[in-house]
Amino acid sequence: MLNLRGFCGYMTSGGTEANIQALRAFRNLKGRGNFIAPESRHFSVDKASEVLGIEMKLAPLNDEYQMDASSLEDMIDDETIGIVALLGSTELGQIDPLEEISKIASEHEIPLHVDGAFGFFVVPFLYPDFRFPEYLSSISGDPHKMGMSVIPSGILLFSEKRFLEALRIETPYLTTKHQYSLPGTRPGASAAATYAVMEHLGKRGYRQIVEKCMRNTRALIELMSELGFHPAIEPKMNIVVFETGEVDRIREELMKRRWLISKSFRPLGMRFVIMPHVEEENLKLFVEDLKRIL
Repeated sequence: MLNLRGFCGYMTSGGTEANIQALRAFRNLKGRGNFIAPESRHFSVDKASEVLGIEMKLAPLNDEYQMDASSLEDMIDDETIGIVALLGSTELGQIDPLEEISKIASEHEIPLHVDGAFGFFVVPFLYPDFRFPEYLSSISGDPHKMGMSVIPSGILLFSEKRFLEALRIETPYLTTKHQYSLPGTRPGASAAATYAVMEHLGKRGYRQIVEKCMRNTRALIELMSELGFHPAIEPKMNIVVFETGEVDRIREELMKRRWLISKSFRPLGMRFVIMPHVEEENLKLFVEDLKRIL
């Protein structure tokens, strides 16, 4: 899947641990310096910067809310130890220009980490021709999101064993001689559950789930357009934001009707993640209530 042959890694507790560990591996190999991430990064990347003591530089976004790859050349310096790009941003589900970013990272021999917490189990089934760039150091994915597994379940994969070995800690008093994970004692149920659900669903099952989510995403867009709301960008996956300066008032009124919706800050608006349990009938009922408070 996703042309990631030869990669190695381990099951994490989720995207936060994976992002911290990827940057920790880069730091351990290249020393303490700075890394570059897009302004649309997940807040766990901020945590990684603070915990690891690495300066974070924020790359601006283009008009499509992707990392502006053209800004990288001016941001990279002798202390840059890594670049973080997104396979599905938290607010919009946007995909950064990975090929362009990878080319720049390769030319400067800087490790590249892709945060695929949401997109890892969407992109291969929505875009079957998608391939990762040849130069890629690590990627994270969350089976407990669109992978349909239990919480917590995460994945961290490295392109080379040296990145994983950079996380190695000796544990001489345990039955295992060393560990790579951030937590010591970990539940095995997440790994077992993830394996079971992937075996059960297979590519066909995941494709059907993603197709359903996208059908309902399009259905919501059509329903919202009747109220004068339009997507901030054409959704790249089952996340959609409708821009409005009244989002706070709308959320407050919807809460009175027992609807809880998310708020997007850039762009400002109503954010929806159309997960597999959401049915079209739910969307119609929601829009009917939304119409009443406008």
